[in-house]
Amino acid sequence: MSFDKLAGERIKQYFSTSRSRFFVFLLGMVAMGVYLWPISSGADMIMTISDNLDSAHSRYYVLANSGKIFADSMSMVPGIMHSLPRISFGSEFNVLLWLYVIFPPLEAYSVNLVMMHMVAFWGMLLLLRNHFIPRDIAYRELLVVLGTLLFAFVPFWPAGGLSVAGQPLALYAFLNIRKSGGRYYDWMIVTLLPFYSSFVLAYLFFLILMTGLWLFDWRKEKRINTGLFIAIALMTAIFLAIEYRLVSVMLFGQGGFVSHREAFVTEVRGFLDAYRESHLIFLDGHVNTPTVQFDIVILAVLAAMALFALVEKIRIGTRISILFILTFFLMMYSGAYMDMIRSKYAMGTLLVMTLVFVKFVRVHASRLFGMLFLLILMSSFLYGFWSYEGVQFIKEAMPFFEKFNFSRFYFLQTLAWYILLAMAFVIFVRYLRFGMVLVIFIFVFQADNAFVRRSFNKLTMQAVSYGSFFAPSVYKDIRDFIGKDPKDYYVVMLGMHPSSAQLNGLQTLDGYVSNYPLAYKLEFRKAIEKELEKNAFIMQRYDTWGSSNYLFSSELGKYVIYKREGVIHHLDINTTVLYQLGGRYLLTQYTIMNAADIGLDFKASFDSKASFWKINLYEINP
Repeated sequence: MSFDKLAGERIKQYFSTSRSRFFVFLLGMVAMGVYLWPISSGADMIMTISDNLDSAHSRYYVLANSGKIFADSMSMVPGIMHSLPRISFGSEFNVLLWLYVIFPPLEAYSVNLVMMHMVAFWGMLLLLRNHFIPRDIAYRELLVVLGTLLFAFVPFWPAGGLSVAGQPLALYAFLNIRKSGGRYYDWMIVTLLPFYSSFVLAYLFFLILMTGLWLFDWRKEKRINTGLFIAIALMTAIFLAIEYRLVSVMLFGQGGFVSHREAFVTEVRGFLDAYRESHLIFLDGHVNTPTVQFDIVILAVLAAMALFALVEKIRIGTRISILFILTFFLMMYSGAYMDMIRSKYAMGTLLVMTLVFVKFVRVHASRLFGMLFLLILMSSFLYGFWSYEGVQFIKEAMPFFEKFNFSRFYFLQTLAWYILLAMAFVIFVRYLRFGMVLVIFIFVFQADNAFVRRSFNKLTMQAVSYGSFFAPSVYKDIRDFIGKDPKDYYVVMLGMHPSSAQLNGLQTLDGYVSNYPLAYKLEFRKAIEKELEKNAFIMQRYDTWGSSNYLFSSELGKYVIYKREGVIHHLDINTTVLYQLGGRYLLTQYTIMNAADIGLDFKASFDSKASFWKINLYEINP
């Protein structure tokens, strides 16, 4: 045997045994350090704004500093939308909230990011090593770490905590309990994860899936898996206890107010629009579950399915292996794959193909592979068709389905995609000569995608740093200029997110909250009704949704424009309503040309090189 072949065999043997475990783990830790390194830049770190800095970040900060963490659900917490009922801020038994109690806001945010990605790494490592990567596969330890890293590199939604990032750890514990009753650490995972995750967004659907698995075992084995049943019941009970405020409202109506969500009008889609939405979430994921599966993850999964089918029919030798790998590269770079997967027929074709695959392909692990892919397809269809006009009669007959969004099974897609990708790695190595070359290529390509898509990466389109978004020095100047205790007045923003003022100690009349009194929305609407009437888009968005209870200008078209400064020629808002609500100042990056005509007195402009906004201060004096 030549030296090259001997060296290759030794490398293969080394990474196939547990001897390499520490080395590859060390490589994984180094890779995680590189991935998370931008967090060390502090206030210069670029962050996701949508559903993050514009909402959850400031809400946790306001509640953490309110002295009302354990207050009664109807106790009023000042600072956002004048004052909100305590129930609008969620549970006090939430790790995210306590990070903001323990640390300053930026440090709390940074610690949350590190914890999410490191739990994702550990959870996926344990899951793949113990349940999905066979012990007899070549390069086993390397495959485990490569698959783990790609999941840990996903740009998880920071406000979600471990809602997605913790799912591998949860599945690891549940599968252990299903198999052998579990060890103490499995039960600790089941007990502790609910304190850092969302039940209504993610784990309700995870637990429904686990219940389906329990029912499958019951039917197949003709016996009840008591351990799995207890684990499901325990996690459900803990979630319900944590969300006792929400449960009391849903079961006993003890909310004390009518939520603005009662006025939600869900978009009703025709068949083609529903199909199109299904296709989009399959390709790109959801804004709160950014899976980064397009382009190469989907191609790798489809290639693995094709290889499964080939293995059942023919022997895969060197020539076919090389042809398969070359075809993969050709599909990747020729654009043919893109055209196929973006085709309007893609979803229907994939569904039929997957059903045939599950029914007829009988290679080891192929059925599990097909069922996971089917889960992704069906959850995509559920998301798209949840608002389909043809199912509205069900929601009308059963109002519960109107108020609760069961289309959120897509929160399980991220885990499913990366389990499939890890299984694809195994299939490539097991059946292809030079399969490890293909695996390394996919890893490098996908890691590059993930690094670019980081929620704290300067290459993202939302290129606004934490420091420039919140601009603490500018807001300090504003507070000093006003010269009053911020607790004695309220401000309102135009063209800017109210969260930037909230995090700087100013109380706002506006804000972004997912559950607040409808009465306040209707009162606030009086201040902006003339602007809403000028623009059908912003009127429809505010009236049918309205969680972003902001000032609007028809000239802007959106509630926030990421623009340093500008001009609004004619603003038609009712400043008397704002004054009656407690508003004394308006902050905006725009010069309002008719300010004096509507009861706004220009006071001063505030600027800094460190601020994204040039902020104009107007006193409300109707």
